[in-house]
Amino acid sequence: MNYSLIKAIINDTWNIAPEYFIQWFPVARSIVKGMEFSLEDEMKESIPFSVSASGYDSRSTGEPKPEEKVVAVTPLIGPMLKYDTPCGPKGTMTMAARLAKADQDESVIGHILFTDTGGGQSMSVNPMADAIKNLKKPIIGFVHGYMASAGVGVNVHCDEIYASNDHDIVGSVGTMIAFEAREIMKEDKDGYKEIRIYSDHSPDKNLEFEEAIKGNFKVIKERLLNPLDLKFMQAVRDHRQGIKDEHLTGKTYMAKDSIGVFVDGIKSFEEVVQRVYELAEEQNNSDNQSNSQSHNQNSSNMSKPKLERLAKAAGLESVEIHDNAISLSTDQAVAVESVLEGNETTIGAYSGLKDGESIQGLRDQIATLTSDKEQLTKDNATLTAEKEKLEKETVDETGAASENDGDQGEGNVTDPEAEHYYKLSQMK
Repeated sequence: MNYSLIKAIINDTWNIAPEYFIQWFPVARSIVKGMEFSLEDEMKESIPFSVSASGYDSRSTGEPKPEEKVVAVTPLIGPMLKYDTPCGPKGTMTMAARLAKADQDESVIGHILFTDTGGGQSMSVNPMADAIKNLKKPIIGFVHGYMASAGVGVNVHCDEIYASNDHDIVGSVGTMIAFEAREIMKEDKDGYKEIRIYSDHSPDKNLEFEEAIKGNFKVIKERLLNPLDLKFMQAVRDHRQGIKDEHLTGKTYMAKDSIGVFVDGIKSFEEVVQRVYELAEEQNNSDNQSNSQSHNQNSSNMSKPKLERLAKAAGLESVEIHDNAISLSTDQAVAVESVLEGNETTIGAYSGLKDGESIQGLRDQIATLTSDKEQLTKDNATLTAEKEKLEKETVDETGAASENDGDQGEGNVTDPEAEHYYKLSQMK
């Protein structure tokens, strides 16, 4: 018994076209009932291959790989499952890894997602969608039969989507779940009862399914199907500009009626290969232009002087340069002129430098002389104070002597200089 496939069928929600589901449901029922499958190799239709514009096809044995660049083709065929199964298609995890590996191949110029699927597990979409988003090279979705439901969910991430003919089937955007079960304690024809017992602390465990078994589908819709479907629909809206709400009801369309909506046109496989080459060339030209613009911008940024001194002289934080020109107001220009005038005076003072002298040397000399001047000023102040002190002491002594001489008679002659200092000392 194939446990992994049974688990996917029973436990998971599905984005799958109804006619596709009806076709595969008898097989799913047989698997659940225990039908045995023999292991087999992967279908050759699902194995990736590469082609070129000149007609090279890696599926042709004995044909050497051309020197020209090739297009990597990743098939998305059959029911979509997230993981590999021994008797079914490769899962999208494996497909995503193959796609990423091809993108790293230097001989690969772009990709084609060769699609013929009616959908599959809801959880199978994300691995491929993420891988496509991370591709560095262009990718085109090519519909060759069906691109429905989960198949749409993957292909909308491609750069473009083309159908192989007018009658390819596309659309069926929606989410569903299908399962078989009996209500708790219901007996079957053999007298067996279905017994499921839940902990008292787990009132919500499997509630969606238990209510659905009783015929109440509201809970499983609100908690599971609706949130998944809303996310699915938004992803389609985001990547297909022509999508309207009327296209997201689960309806399928023929490709000819869906141009500009689910597909961008009708092309043969060879035309799609050629289109990949065109997209690759456009991307290459765009990258070269971006690199050139980036280089020019970097060169421009490197060549623009900062003009910090000019900005400071003009009283600005910075000077903006546009088209190799700067603009200053009259006041800013006057401020710069004043600074230049001051610099001319300084330069004139420095123009008499002798050989071996430097501006820094003169600055050091000025600093030394300034320090000496300050010291001389202090010394001069000290000497002046001492002089004033001595003069006061002299005046005091002279005054005292004059008084003594006066006591000896009017005819005594006094020293005129002493008398002068005495009078000064008496002045208030």
